[in-house]
Amino acid sequence: MAKLLKILGIVVGALVGLFIVVLVGIALTFDPNDYRSDIELAVEESTGRALTLAGDLELQLFPRLRIALGQAELSNATGFGDAPFARIDGARLQVGILPLLIAQRLEIDEALLSGLTLNLARDAQGRGNWEDLGAAAAPDEDEAEDAADEAVEIEGSAELALSVQSIVVENADVNWDDATTGASWALANFNLEIANFS
Repeated sequence: MAKLLKILGIVVGALVGLFIVVLVGIALTFDPNDYRSDIELAVEESTGRALTLAGDLELQLFPRLRIALGQAELSNATGFGDAPFARIDGARLQVGILPLLIAQRLEIDEALLSGLTLNLARDAQGRGNWEDLGAAAAPDEDEAEDAADEAVEIEGSAELALSVQSIVVENADVNWDDATTGASWALANFNLEIANFS
C-alpha cells in the first residue's frame, strides 16, 4: 500500500509539474494583443456595442491567472450621442488557478477598475442607454430550451465557491442625464473598495 501511494504521489507530482511547464510555455508564447480585433468583434456581437481596446492587453497564467488591459471604450446606444457609454483607463483581474482546478474554488486576489467614466442616460421616451446591452446575444426559443436542459444536467454538480480579497474602483466618474425629467447630475472622482468577502 505504501509503495502504491508513493507511485501515486510521483505520478501526481509529475502531472502538476507538466501542467506548470505548459502554463509557463503558453504564457511565454501567447500574446493576447494578437486577438484584439477578435475580442472587439465578440463583444460587439454579444452586446450590440462597439468596443475599442486602445491599451495593451496582458495575460499571465502562472503562478496566478492575471488579466490586465489598458484604455478601453464601449460605445453608447443609438440616439444617445457620440459620448461613450463607458470608458476606463485600465482594469486588472488576478485569480488563483490551482484552487480553481483542484478545489473548484474561485479565489480572486484583486479586481481593479481604474479611471472609469460611466455615462448613464434616459431619453424623452424613457428608454435607458443601458437597456439594449446584450440584446444581440438574446437566445431564441431553441437556444433557451438547450440552455435549460444543460442547466438540469449540471444541477447536481458541485457549486463553485467564491472568495474575493479585494475589489477596487478608483477615480471613477458617473454621469446621469434624464430627458424625461430634465434631471442631470455627476458623481465625480469617487473610489470604492470592497475587501475580504466570500
